[in-house]
Amino acid sequence: MILDAAETVLGLFGTSINHYSHKFKDDISGHVYAPLIEESLQGGIDSGVEGTPTFYINEVRYEDSWDLETFSETIKRHLTTQ
Repeated sequence: MILDAAETVLGLFGTSINHYSHKFKDDISGHVYAPLIEESLQGGIDSGVEGTPTFYINEVRYEDSWDLETFSETIKRHLTTQ
């Protein structure tokens, strides 16, 4: 199951950065954030997200070039037209 694999990976990650606290372990094993993750996943699916990263500018999916200059200019253009 995906959550079991995620629990294992996150447990190893928590150990590797020396922040493996009881709360971290309890939150992961208790699937505390599973509802939030499911909600976020469904929101992405409903919005047409097909992969990551996916950006929206003013609720419009950004589908132009990923180079910094093009992306920055698109954001600036949207900011000045508001």
